[in-house]
Amino acid sequence: MLALNAKENFDENPDKYKKQYKENFSVDFDNINSRVLEGGEFRSTMSFTSSNMIDNLGKRKIINPLLFLHQTTNDFDQQEERKYMIDFISPISKTKIVEIEIPEGYEVADLPKSKKIVTEDKEISYSYTVERKENRIVTISEYKIASADYPKEYYPAFKQIWKVISDSENQVMSLIKK
Repeated sequence: MLALNAKENFDENPDKYKKQYKENFSVDFDNINSRVLEGGEFRSTMSFTSSNMIDNLGKRKIINPLLFLHQTTNDFDQQEERKYMIDFISPISKTKIVEIEIPEGYEVADLPKSKKIVTEDKEISYSYTVERKENRIVTISEYKIASADYPKEYYPAFKQIWKVISDSENQVMSLIKK
């Protein structure tokens, strides 16, 4: 449903749709390309150059491989007992893919640990992988929620998985000068 809404917004005004990325993320994107894939998925890709997302520590560069897309908060952090069902309106599958080109003269020193978690009934799942592929680091973070709504008893499972998402996506990698 979220993809359908994004696709409708794109169809109504492609320029306005592309502009929202710059407004929402405060990044000067280039080559924004939004399209419907053969399987019906709606995907947007873009590129940019930035140096303010990197911490320089001597010969090391420290960076979050998801850049500005990492989960900074736990959406399921309610402390009091859950009183109502959890409603997503529709099943959800959200994938973030980030490719970072390793700067010339640097090599990968440390990569974040991959993580995968799935509920016993396979209703909720999350996977996070960071891999080196030639001169690039490819990070994929994906969660899937199989149903539109859940009874309130599912809240602890969502809370646990969203903590794993937050912990995984806040890992950093380091590059070291050769």
